[in-house]
Amino acid sequence: NQDDIVLNLYGAGGEYSNPVPVNDGNWHHLATTYDGSDKKVYIDGVEVATAAQTGTVTATDLRLTIGDFFTSRPDQPKIDDVRIYGTALTAAEVAAIYNEGENDVGAQKFSVTSPSTIQGTVGKSISYQITTDAAYGMTGYNSDITYTLLNKPSWLSVNGSTGAVSGTPPSAGTYSFQAKATNTLGTGIKDVTITVSDYANWNYALPFTTDYAGGSALQDWNMLVRLSEDSSNGAGNAGFRYSQLSPNGGDLRFVSKAGEELKYEIANWNTAGESQVWVRVPSLADDENVTMYWGNANAGLPAYANNGSTWDGYFGVYHLEGTAGTATDSSPLGNDLPGVNAPVLQASGL
Repeated sequence: NQDDIVLNLYGAGGEYSNPVPVNDGNWHHLATTYDGSDKKVYIDGVEVATAAQTGTVTATDLRLTIGDFFTSRPDQPKIDDVRIYGTALTAAEVAAIYNEGENDVGAQKFSVTSPSTIQGTVGKSISYQITTDAAYGMTGYNSDITYTLLNKPSWLSVNGSTGAVSGTPPSAGTYSFQAKATNTLGTGIKDVTITVSDYANWNYALPFTTDYAGGSALQDWNMLVRLSEDSSNGAGNAGFRYSQLSPNGGDLRFVSKAGEELKYEIANWNTAGESQVWVRVPSLADDENVTMYWGNANAGLPAYANNGSTWDGYFGVYHLEGTAGTATDSSPLGNDLPGVNAPVLQASGL
């Protein structure tokens, strides 16, 4: 029957149909659900039919069909914005989706996907790349994109062809702008917040260049920084003195060349010798430049130095610096390793 809404799931009660006239020339929101015990039909957010059926959906050689299976009929319906969920929606959820209106799916044909927050430092040029996601295969998805900034601070600019945003913040504070990207599919806009820090109250700074020489950047790389007053351990140590820092090294800060404060963890703090600090670098490129700041008595150890976020994405991180007992996990998961069968410690660390 041309007025029937049919839900046919093999292995789950077979075909269920119910006459629900929607052939009035208007667009309607149609939803069907099956939760293992009931099949339901909704029109425009309202349940209009239900039947008790059970069973498990099984595989079949027939193709998945959404719409009229008999393609030769002259009265084929138009279909747009199809969704398939991995769970049976409730009546309230179906109604909420319908009440959202007709543009929530279409808006995702072209969207800005770059981060909504970035960090900066006074006197350092920020680096931000506008990225987009276009609906693959749609007409115009790969057309040229034009980038612009809306409601931006005067010191910020964008390359209209590449989407590279740059600018040097003149003072600390919170700034905002809108990143806009446009092609033939449409326009995407994202609100972006810049948090700018000023390290003028840190008495000492040491810029250093990493010795990584790979052909491609390493993403989310944890870099070991070795600190010592012995200049034979590296030229950078020639001007470093523990007496210039707070007792636990809590006023240490590491900042990328783009002005982003980098998370770190102090694995070992030894004022009589060498200390090891692990610094998280979001993207470690060839000859990456980082600036280390210290010498601010009012600056405490940042929360990220102790909460494990320096090691986000790791199942477990063990420095093995303890002299006995449990091997402590530095990752956010806290997967500490207790000693079993009375292991004998030969030496601290690896």
